[in-house]
Amino acid sequence: MFDFIDLTDTQAVIPILGLCLLLCLVVARFTKFIGIPKVSGFIMLGIILGPYVTGLITHEFLEKTNYLSDLALGLILFNIGGEFNKYLLRRLSNEIIKETHLKVFLMFLISSVLFATCLAIFTGLSFTNIFIISSMLGIISIEAAPPTTVLVMKEYNTHGPITDAIMIHLAVVTGLTIVGSLFLTSIFEATDLWPSSASAYQSLLSMAKEVIGSIAVGVVLGLLLTWLENFENKIGNFLFSIITMILFAQTLAYFLKLNVLLISLVLGFTVTQASSKGRLIHTTVRDIGSSLYAIFFVFAGTHINIAGLISDDALFVIMYIVIRTLSIFVAHRFFAKRVKSNDYSMLGHCLYSHAGTAIAIAMTIQKIPHITSGIIFQTIISSIFIFEIAGPLILKEALKRSGEVSLESLSDGQYSYGQDRRSIFKITKDFISNSLSGLKK
Repeated sequence: MFDFIDLTDTQAVIPILGLCLLLCLVVARFTKFIGIPKVSGFIMLGIILGPYVTGLITHEFLEKTNYLSDLALGLILFNIGGEFNKYLLRRLSNEIIKETHLKVFLMFLISSVLFATCLAIFTGLSFTNIFIISSMLGIISIEAAPPTTVLVMKEYNTHGPITDAIMIHLAVVTGLTIVGSLFLTSIFEATDLWPSSASAYQSLLSMAKEVIGSIAVGVVLGLLLTWLENFENKIGNFLFSIITMILFAQTLAYFLKLNVLLISLVLGFTVTQASSKGRLIHTTVRDIGSSLYAIFFVFAGTHINIAGLISDDALFVIMYIVIRTLSIFVAHRFFAKRVKSNDYSMLGHCLYSHAGTAIAIAMTIQKIPHITSGIIFQTIISSIFIFEIAGPLILKEALKRSGEVSLESLSDGQYSYGQDRRSIFKITKDFISNSLSGLKK
């Protein structure tokens, strides 16, 4: 459709990014006007601009600019790791943290069993392929889209026990999803369920090296960043150091074959544990990067294939949407009754968003030459449309009902930016009038 843009030209990157950011500004204003989270608007914009609709942003363009998504996701995971700090842990009991892990395991168990049952009933897949798909979709399904969830909470300035519980949940499921998917991949390769040129021993050793190495690098870089910031007091220098360290983490991950997502998560956790200044560093990065976040969600939207909802893979997609939603609902209702608290029931409604880490894992799995990898990839990518459109809206409503959304952000959602709400025509008129007055003087 956009034949006038040569996407093979590297110079086309800046014009397209400029157009995307301009449209993000428009979408952000529009979503505030109609009262929906701007994340939903960014994702819809990505769907429209992506290869499955208008084709302005192609798969080739995404490959050229994936460093922007990697940087944004690194900042977001740094933020998630930083929230899981000693200040939050002091407000939470060990029982809550333990129950969070048990709840996540229950979600995985429900999802995997239901996936396997439905695949056995409705498809002609072999037992081996059913086991691979149900296990991998089960571990990916527990992911709760840290980028989407955090940005919605930031937009509405939420505070309270539900917000704290969400951050704990995000930190736990992000780490478990990354490590769990790596573990399953190595098991499938070691047992020859997935093709691999390495032996069983080498596959397991590679997985252990990736997990342990990523954690070690995250800790070392976190301590180094904290030490460097002892000599800085300016916010701009904080930001430069953080971005530098995250990019360096991606460099090390590339050369050492480590997991950059896990490194970023551990990096944020280490920084806030290392010193009191680490908390300031975390607070700094939490409040910046809006343009990177906007581009990240636009790019995330471009991966969504709505046609997958009505394609040959529609059965897998529908099963995934229903089963993932059911597993979240049942697990949180079970623990709400167990601890006799309605907070768990409300928490379940805050976790339907599904992107970010799930997309990154699905794209990694896609590269594996096996029939199951294509099914897993298409199921995740196609279902994300439903979860990322409905999830932020449900999250906003749940946080409103819990009373943790600030009144200022709700009033701001009605497009009230103070008393000086002038139209573009009034602004232009005042500019011309002031300029002429200055010339006369």
